[in-house]
Amino acid sequence: MRTLIIFLCCLFSLTANAQYRLTGTVVDEQAEGLPGVNVMVLDAVDSSLVKGAVSDINGQFELPGLAGQSYVVALRYIGFETKYQTVTLQQDTDLGVITLQTASTALEEVVVTAKKPFYEQKIDRLVVNVEDSPSNAGATALEVLERSPGVQVDRVNNELALNGKKEVMVMIDGKMSRQSADALMQMLNSMNAGNVAKIELITNPPAKYEAAGTGGIINIQTISSVELGTTGSINVNAGYGDGEKSGVSGSFSNQKEKVSLFGDFSFNRDHTSQLVTNERVIRKAGETIDAFTINDRDPVKTNFNSKLGLNFTPDRKTTVGFLVAGFYDMWDMDAVTNTVVNSTMEPATQVTLETDEKGRGSHVMGNFHLARESEKSGWDVDFDYLYYGGTNTTDYRNSFFDNNDALSDIEVLQSNKVTPVHIAVASFNFHQDLGSKAKLEAGIKGIRSTLDNDVQLDRLENGVFEPDSVFTEQSDLVEHIGAAYTELTYQPDAKTRLNFGLRYEYSQTTLDVGTEKAVVDLLYNELFPSVFLSRQLAEETSVQLSYGRRITRPSFNDLAPFFIFIDPFTFFNGNTALRPSLSNNLKASINYKGYTGFVEYTNEQDAMAKFQPVLVEETDQQLFTSINLAYRNTLGIGISAPVKITSNWEANFNVIGLSRSIMSEQNGSNTQQFVNINMNQSFKLNDQYSMELSGFYNSESLDGVTKTAALYNLNFGLQKKLKNDANISFSVNNILTFKNRVFIPGRTDVNFFTDTTYEFESRIFKVSYKYRFGNKNIKRGKDNSKASEEIKSRMN
Repeated sequence: MRTLIIFLCCLFSLTANAQYRLTGTVVDEQAEGLPGVNVMVLDAVDSSLVKGAVSDINGQFELPGLAGQSYVVALRYIGFETKYQTVTLQQDTDLGVITLQTASTALEEVVVTAKKPFYEQKIDRLVVNVEDSPSNAGATALEVLERSPGVQVDRVNNELALNGKKEVMVMIDGKMSRQSADALMQMLNSMNAGNVAKIELITNPPAKYEAAGTGGIINIQTISSVELGTTGSINVNAGYGDGEKSGVSGSFSNQKEKVSLFGDFSFNRDHTSQLVTNERVIRKAGETIDAFTINDRDPVKTNFNSKLGLNFTPDRKTTVGFLVAGFYDMWDMDAVTNTVVNSTMEPATQVTLETDEKGRGSHVMGNFHLARESEKSGWDVDFDYLYYGGTNTTDYRNSFFDNNDALSDIEVLQSNKVTPVHIAVASFNFHQDLGSKAKLEAGIKGIRSTLDNDVQLDRLENGVFEPDSVFTEQSDLVEHIGAAYTELTYQPDAKTRLNFGLRYEYSQTTLDVGTEKAVVDLLYNELFPSVFLSRQLAEETSVQLSYGRRITRPSFNDLAPFFIFIDPFTFFNGNTALRPSLSNNLKASINYKGYTGFVEYTNEQDAMAKFQPVLVEETDQQLFTSINLAYRNTLGIGISAPVKITSNWEANFNVIGLSRSIMSEQNGSNTQQFVNINMNQSFKLNDQYSMELSGFYNSESLDGVTKTAALYNLNFGLQKKLKNDANISFSVNNILTFKNRVFIPGRTDVNFFTDTTYEFESRIFKVSYKYRFGNKNIKRGKDNSKASEEIKSRMN
């Protein structure tokens, strides 16, 4: 710890990123100061909002903390013409007195720049601009991710991968989504894509983010805007695939000079279908057992989500914020599973399993945020409390038949799983300009998490349900994480930017199972360095280099014992022996006229592979669980290419080739090459109509002891703009048959292999209507729950 303190003190003494202040006074034609004018600083390249302010009672405004570059300053005030002014900052700048002209007649809106490119490469992330994409109309955030460059969605294991690397953290508007993997995927699958503005793919996050997650971070940014007043939107969609779909979502913001109130809500219901087939072959002592299962599922997923926030700014430098948020998820599924077991030494048998499952998940979060900004420095404090409640009750009825199809036995079981989680988070962050070319950031964070996992299975014996001691268990997990980080950004000239970061994390995880104490007792003290370099070689050419070290800790559900039966011979279970994995990540990229190429290499020690099939030799049952690999090394080479075919036809292609090497105790050493391709084509038919075609292809890939077969699909969308800032869209998603096949390759020297195919809903037709009301350019209230933005991911 002394070394860390010395290191932090040394960094505080350094100098680092030019930050300048922009000031001015806005008056009317009579030279009277105009209060409440919206002053927006826009990026001169893509018109994105950099910073905003509101003029005071005398018409004066101040915008500190701006980098040395070119901007467009927009000044808007009701009843006056909007004024635009270009400025290049190389020092603190006063724009002087700016006069707004009274709007005597309605004028057409001034267009500042052209449409944003579909892909944008930043110093540490790739940005995918998806707002108002016709093929995303009525789609979900999960489907948008599935079409994003380098993103692989594993609906079977509820996992995301980025450039071939799993253990990806998901953020919504810069706040980590902290919930179980099932709940996270369900939330993404219920979030309306019409509210998504862009997706940021951060493969090598800087030190200010928690070091968790080998695969990096996916940040989903929702739509927002920038002025005082009241605004909101309503989005309604309906559709049909194998079952009916419906959803409604809305948001509002009321922004005054010192107080802003904001909130949103959503409701989604999805009646879908899933068909799972599984073949399992076991060889032992001269006997071969072949079990084939067909699992026909009929689930209905329902989700309620809401958020309400209040920000108070008593002066220009201080912000006080409060936020409450929550969701309630429901999963109701009926399933029928038929299993046929053939043996070279026993008569064939058949089992029919009828399942009635009800899952309920709830979440409540409260946040207090306090921030203070001055001209060259600032700090913020956050306190968060999060509660997750999870229950799952399932009724099983097994009917056993002999080789003559005669009923031989009936088995009735009931399972119940209750998993409440409590999380408390506190953080402090500080930033300081050091001279004209440097900026220092530093912070500390503390997290305490507790989880109770109560799993019980009862068997019906002589008309009475009796506990099954094998599958009934009580476990308690306590985890403490302490972290401190510092980042130094140095900009020696206008073309070069350097970022050095170091993060220290202490973590202790203890898991008690039943009367057995400290079944898991993990203690880690680690340093996580990161380095970023960006260099502008020419006007349209730049390069980026980065390095980062990260950790992936076992999620709560990975460690805590739980079980879910697929059939009497196959179930899911946790693994208390799971260890964290550490990774080193290197990346180099070059950008030329919108084209981006990159090379990336990741080395993971003790890499975790989730939901791997394992044979329970004593009972011949198949167990899906998480395991540690000795290592997993991934080399990726990719390119993003925007192509303007005609004035009304644009295409974007993203291709990533990967080579993965794995060493596992179960399967030895294996290496495989595979490719991921994303395509998006947009067509502007006229001023009202636009069309889009998107798709992806993932070739056969290797992870753990299993391979995943090739996965691909196409999506189509048509959109019409209506009056009053509304639009209506029609989309067809998953046009091709949507199957996901996971298998262990059959080998004569191995006594166990499986082949499982998950078939999901295809050809989903949806109609979506979106309407925005109120002031269309309002700034949405800030969601300030920064302290807990990373820990939610541990709920996986």
